[in-house]
Amino acid sequence: MSAALQEFVKNDQGFGQYTERYEEVSSDLAVRRQFAAWSAEMDKLDIVRAIGEAEGEKKKAVDAARKLLSSGVDPDIIAKCVDLTLEEVLELGK
Repeated sequence: MSAALQEFVKNDQGFGQYTERYEEVSSDLAVRRQFAAWSAEMDKLDIVRAIGEAEGEKKKAVDAARKLLSSGVDPDIIAKCVDLTLEEVLELGK
């Protein structure tokens, strides 16, 4: 460990505890496997969140397009403004 890092660890109690725990955990195969499994689950959760956010954005675009269609705005303009295809906007108008 470099002198600067040693000084940081000495002055930062939380980081010191982290490094002690890391050394303890990194030598335990069962804990490393549990951590790998936990990390994989967190990655899945991030993907689920991203999908949910994308679906939410799509719903907002569809809602906006419906309002604009009901106001008589040209479907081509709507498609450009709300990031939907012209086909998607025309389908909403049916």
